[in-house]
Amino acid sequence: MANFRGFSSSVLEIDTKPRILATGQFAQPLTTNGNDIEALILESVDEALGDLLGRRAREAVYDYLERNAFMARSEIPKNLGEFFSVLEATFGKGSKTIGKVIAKKLYAKLHLEFVEQPNAECADYVELARSKLQK
Repeated sequence: MANFRGFSSSVLEIDTKPRILATGQFAQPLTTNGNDIEALILESVDEALGDLLGRRAREAVYDYLERNAFMARSEIPKNLGEFFSVLEATFGKGSKTIGKVIAKKLYAKLHLEFVEQPNAECADYVELARSKLQK
């Protein structure tokens, strides 16, 4: 059983039961390699920031990140902890909401059910999704 920031995988449950699509077919959980999931994480970050802040503010966040944290947008999936440190410094408690929206979008793309857990952060959900996909 893996631990993520003090949470055992039995606490952060992912329901991987097949879902039924609008077409009536079953959606199977995706299996993906590291590059694919990183692309999906970045896509989820883009969508969440755009939905919550708007396109211009999203671009301002990326610009700030590059100028002040020396992190390019493409490096976010590999540096989630640092990315969220910058978000927390910028948005305070609002960074938790941004993280949950990112995680929900990622889980939807992976055909996994997102189950919100108290005190879990986006990085916890991402690591759990990665571990489920490797099985």
